[in-house]
Amino acid sequence: MHRREFIRHTSAAAGVISAGALATTALDDGAAVASTRRTDALRVHIVIFDGVEEMDCIGPYEVFSAAAMHSPNGIEVRYVTTGQPGLVRCGYGTGIEVKYRWSPEAADVVIVPGGGYAHREGPGVWAEIDGATLPRALAAALPVKS
Repeated sequence: MHRREFIRHTSAAAGVISAGALATTALDDGAAVASTRRTDALRVHIVIFDGVEEMDCIGPYEVFSAAAMHSPNGIEVRYVTTGQPGLVRCGYGTGIEVKYRWSPEAADVVIVPGGGYAHREGPGVWAEIDGATLPRALAAALPVKS
């Protein structure tokens, strides 16, 4: 069985609710809580940087892209960067062309992968932390509590 067919069959058998299509949920006391349904695509942004671990950014991209096959409204998955759009070189040499800049207000889900933990020098998450651009961007993206 192909991987995508397996995902379709196992998801359907498990009764998985696709992203963006929430339904009524029964509680233990028999009451039901209705939740709203999305009418637009779920927007997922994966923030990547030089030295990012391939599996940490490509894995979530694949998972959300596969989930989009089951979502009635779709899932839009994008790689984004806090720097200039262009080629990002991953930890083991894979190049990923990033077309979009960091824009957390345009995302429903923001994923920040890791990479480069073993080496304090050079590209990777330590360089992102030391450079402070990504941590500041993440802090600024937090919703304001009223």
